[in-house]
Amino acid sequence: KEANYYKELQMLKKAGIVTDFELQPKFVLQPSYYKDGKKIQPITYKADFKVCYSDGRIEIVDTKGFETQVFKIKKKMLEYLYPDITLVII
Repeated sequence: KEANYYKELQMLKKAGIVTDFELQPKFVLQPSYYKDGKKIQPITYKADFKVCYSDGRIEIVDTKGFETQVFKIKKKMLEYLYPDITLVII
């Protein structure tokens, strides 16, 4: 599914609908911190694609096919921290 979407993005870029796309972009949803002398790891989200459209829209695309509970939480965090982007599942 991911490979097919990649091919579709290449065609959309040639057509001028997509200006650019990035593979597996990573977003920090909560930075690391220290508690009681221990480093707590950051919460991150790695999507399948970041797609920039010619009209200025930016979509983060995941090819999971369904939404898990963890995904729903990370989606809320991502869209709160990065209000100019939209996370979609295909």
